[in-house]
Amino acid sequence: LQSFSVQSSIGRSRLFPAYLRHHQQRRQLVLATVRRCLRGPHFASQRLRINRLMREELPRLAKTEPPGSLPKLAATQFGKALRRALKQGRLRHSASPKKLHQLRIVLRKVRYLAGFFAPVLGPDTARLVKRLRRVERVLARIHDMDMAMQHLAHEGPLPPRALAIYLRQQREQNLAKVDKLWRRFTDSAL
Repeated sequence: LQSFSVQSSIGRSRLFPAYLRHHQQRRQLVLATVRRCLRGPHFASQRLRINRLMREELPRLAKTEPPGSLPKLAATQFGKALRRALKQGRLRHSASPKKLHQLRIVLRKVRYLAGFFAPVLGPDTARLVKRLRRVERVLARIHDMDMAMQHLAHEGPLPPRALAIYLRQQREQNLAKVDKLWRRFTDSAL
């Protein structure tokens, strides 16, 4: 709400300052809750478990000899995830925020696998990861706008109409970008 693009588009609205103030106050309240949770016993116990995993269990596992071939495992797992992502690619045309977010999650899994297995999979993997990241980033922006529009509809005072229009326009522009980036991602030359 404080970005230059939003301010320049709807900053002139007479409703916007009050709307922005409401959300800033709400954010301060939420921030206090987050701080309280981070200082609580549940978070402390989770942090201890993660520390034990990182310091003791993972180094012990790293010393053991893995069964089977790492390149074969990498190729199998990555291939499976990539086929799943390509199959889910039809979701990029969906109007449903849920389905677009589902596509983003599938792409993220492929990207993580590609990044993790990059040394084994070869040099072209880095280019694929870049292309995956670009598609994923645009899908993340769309998800942010979908969440913002949902939030606008259910939280606080009525938003300025200009803000809703701005978010819809941004969403449409990003949907067009997804299609363009998807074609680059699925380019057979890669």
